[in-house]
Amino acid sequence: MNANFLIFGASGLIGGHFKEICENNGEAFISVGRRYIPKLDANKQHIVNFDTLETLPKSESCVICLGYPLTSYQLIRMGKKTKEKFYKVDFEYVQRIAGILKKNGTKNLAVISSLGASKYSPNFYLRTKGLMEDSLKELSFDKLIIARPAHLLGDREVPRNEIGITIIELFDKVFKNFLIGPFKKYRNIHGSVVSNKIYDSFGESYEPGIYIIENDKIKKI
Repeated sequence: MNANFLIFGASGLIGGHFKEICENNGEAFISVGRRYIPKLDANKQHIVNFDTLETLPKSESCVICLGYPLTSYQLIRMGKKTKEKFYKVDFEYVQRIAGILKKNGTKNLAVISSLGASKYSPNFYLRTKGLMEDSLKELSFDKLIIARPAHLLGDREVPRNEIGITIIELFDKVFKNFLIGPFKKYRNIHGSVVSNKIYDSFGESYEPGIYIIENDKIKKI
């Protein structure tokens, strides 16, 4: 069972939009996850246990949209148990998947990181994302696409009804037009925009290399 794309996290915000892009463009894809997605053909789904993952279907390209769910407060400060769960999903699972993909001959990989990601960050969330990025760079995929969105907008499988999110989105509505130039990347961005930029980056007009997507801009590093 081969495909143009493997999609990890197709039930989530960005992964779900990427799945729709593939459907609209006639791309062969396989959704890889822990459970079946309703209304999606079972033949397009591959169910796995990420803790014991050893094999995957072969594909030309892959999009990893995995992430442990966090509150706005936990993005700033996590307890010990939350740190362990977050690290397991956002670093260990991603690293394990990428290693298998590389052995399978997958050429192109896209992953969702975060604005401000850096292995030198004092913030655990951003430091973990930075370490994850560096671990993928070492695998030397033909094309590595790292999306670093700010706060994501869009309908989610589980709505995020918390005061911190309300404040972030209200702030953006009020001050969005003032976030220009180098500050534009801090604007809230819809998940569909990120998904479309990732899909564009897989295109032949983008030569092999490492690409960073910040807000709606794609740059090669």
